[in-house]
Amino acid sequence: MAQYSELLKNVHKQIEKITGVSDTIKFPSYEDILTDSSKALLRVEWHIHTSLNFIPEIPEKFADGKEQIMLYLSQRISETRNALAKAKYNECMSYITKSNTYKKAAIDEYIECLKTSIDNNSPNIGMLAKHTIKLAMNQKYRVEDIKSILTYALNSTKVEDLTKTRIFLEAKEEKFFRSPEAVNFDERFIALALNSVDNIWKEHNLKLAEYYAQATESEKLKYVYELLGDYKMTLLMADDPSNLYVPFHNEKRCEEAIAYYKIAKCDEKIQNVWLMQNKFKEKKQYIPLRVTIPQNDEKIKFLNAIYESITKSNTEMICVALVTGAGLPYLSNDVLIKYLEEKSESLLMFKSVQEDVNGNHREMKDDASKYEAYNYGMDIVCDLVSDIIVKSCKTKKITTRKIVDFFYTKTMFGVTYCKEIGGKKYEYTWLEQVRFGIESFIKQYNRVIAGKQVNWSQCVDSLSIKFEGILRDMIQINGGVTTKLQNGNTSEITLDEILKMNKSSISKAFYASFNEDDLNLFRYAFSSNGHCLNIRNNVAHSFYLPKHYNWKIALISFLALIRLAKFAPKEKNL
Repeated sequence: MAQYSELLKNVHKQIEKITGVSDTIKFPSYEDILTDSSKALLRVEWHIHTSLNFIPEIPEKFADGKEQIMLYLSQRISETRNALAKAKYNECMSYITKSNTYKKAAIDEYIECLKTSIDNNSPNIGMLAKHTIKLAMNQKYRVEDIKSILTYALNSTKVEDLTKTRIFLEAKEEKFFRSPEAVNFDERFIALALNSVDNIWKEHNLKLAEYYAQATESEKLKYVYELLGDYKMTLLMADDPSNLYVPFHNEKRCEEAIAYYKIAKCDEKIQNVWLMQNKFKEKKQYIPLRVTIPQNDEKIKFLNAIYESITKSNTEMICVALVTGAGLPYLSNDVLIKYLEEKSESLLMFKSVQEDVNGNHREMKDDASKYEAYNYGMDIVCDLVSDIIVKSCKTKKITTRKIVDFFYTKTMFGVTYCKEIGGKKYEYTWLEQVRFGIESFIKQYNRVIAGKQVNWSQCVDSLSIKFEGILRDMIQINGGVTTKLQNGNTSEITLDEILKMNKSSISKAFYASFNEDDLNLFRYAFSSNGHCLNIRNNVAHSFYLPKHYNWKIALISFLALIRLAKFAPKEKNL
């Protein structure tokens, strides 16, 4: 048996206990991995067990240690008794060796895991089903076996309804079943829809019924469209004279229902809904607005082009745009410097004064004009990004699950770190720290879309405070120090001081992952510079009243926090 370090042995023990593709393994801290004798193998295990999507990347990332990794994986395949781990190891070997033998062995193990997950009604079965289906179809191996397993699951009374829906949402996406094989699938999903209590799962099942009814030219297709129309009518909101959104929402739902009823030829229902729709139209109220500022057609076309480009992208690319700011009209640092140079000569006889949330006045420093201009630019950015998020939430390209999955699998937010507090070591991920705030932020946007009352305070409080802790971690990981020695005592450098430092170990560590444009966003959100929002300080000292918690403060807190996901440690191949 190979000699492994204690850290690696501990990881192996955890691996033996995993049962689902989303089960987490607590890896050692980044610093401990770098100093461990088995650091290369620990990094391989991290890539294998963090995300199924990382496995194909291993041959490229570890090209220099190919022979060592092959020997290690061969040993692990024979050692482990965990089917899921064995499947992942074989899949990894197939990419390194380009051998179909390993790929087929991986598929065999994944199929066994799929059977177990179905029997256990695993909530993460969708990811496993999708991965197994894609591998099998690509290899043209045991495809019929998988179809038999999924068909059994759909027809079994022992398998929970949600498990069936989760599996077939992925099967539909991969176009796994041919039309002759899907006969009567529509009837199964009609039954599941009628039994669904949750609206989201009801709609999923009706859409699956529609898909398979169309594929098999089923006589049930009209009935499915009638049910879809009925479903849209269940989404009507109760009449509320104080909520101007209600009649607009209800008119749209009626319009969608009528479209389905027309296909189903439900003439009586069409007439009834049409009468309801007219009543909602009569209740619609518009707030008169007059635009007196002439529009710049070129700028509008430019912003519309950005909006269309991002909203038509997939979830990952939307998240990348929000994280990096790529393609969004943030004012760059070069533009801001040029603006300051042009403005400085014309304002020699004046000084700027700012009033904070407590009514205190203070004279602005030299860079006040810089963030005054940045503030105006952020009005445009916030309006555009807010529209992008609304559209992406409506099209389900952004959901709480999808955005959390992105940060977990595509950024360092999903990596396990270790911190010593009071003599005890605690393992954690940055995603664990900010997940509540991110989910709360997306939920508030969904409430806006649904015309419900919103409360931005929870996400603002959570995101603004967590920003500081994560930024300190990142600086320390890249060799910076966030403490200072004063009068013989050591104390933490404040966030405001960190963001204002230009030449220090902090700034060197900061610029390893971020640039001046990132720093401008961070300063605008969290520093006390003139025209900056100082959100973290206002939250920490309870300066904000309920009226101060608004969508723009929440959005800027969110954008600044997720910009940290650009972080990459100096050792990038963890």
